[in-house]
Amino acid sequence: MGQLTATASIKAWFGRIAFFVSKGSDGPQPSHTSDFRTTTDDMKSGEYIFPNGDIITGDFVDGKRTGQGRYIFSNGHVYLGNFIDGKRTGKGTYRFSDDENYQGDFVDGKRTGKGKYIFTNGHVYQGEWLNDSRTGKGKSIYPNGDMYQGDFIAGERTGQGKYIYANKESYQGDWVEGIRSGKGESTYSSGAIYHGDFVDGKRMGEGKYTFVNGHVYQGTFLNNNFMS
Repeated sequence: MGQLTATASIKAWFGRIAFFVSKGSDGPQPSHTSDFRTTTDDMKSGEYIFPNGDIITGDFVDGKRTGQGRYIFSNGHVYLGNFIDGKRTGKGTYRFSDDENYQGDFVDGKRTGKGKYIFTNGHVYQGEWLNDSRTGKGKSIYPNGDMYQGDFIAGERTGQGKYIYANKESYQGDWVEGIRSGKGESTYSSGAIYHGDFVDGKRMGEGKYTFVNGHVYQGTFLNNNFMS
């Protein structure tokens, strides 16, 4: 390469280089072209500054982010982890400007696989992800001390799961979009237990209620109440 600078070398090899940026979970952004600085002539590592102020440093192969790297977004977000062909793929940590952060698996720039997300309010989710959404098996610990472990779809408790309240009451059974709906069992702080149907979070339909003194009511419920 002789006296060619790193930038000139790149232009000589590849003509004009365009890099695609995935910001947050919004997918690919318009291509940017700019000067690129490498620490070696074979482009194994370097730094790229986008016109909007984003900065990427790390490993490159054939002009694409591949290997370990760090991406600093102009909005304050930071990603540190693995890239493949310019996309966040593999293990990584993504910190948002409000200090929420995710640590876990990425596929094609999205949270997919297993990972842990810490919200600013103290809510912690650890489990499965699909396309940036809490989907699959997971566990949530809420700021008030409540805990849920079970199925999620699109970030909502949907499917089978167990919810333990801070006061030690619990519910295990079916969920639909974060609400107890279907078959389930609730254990109350008094020691009473209900097993049966739920609709929109209420005892509704056929069920069995066992009082702490051993008395049992089995029959139809409407809006949490016994039907005579």
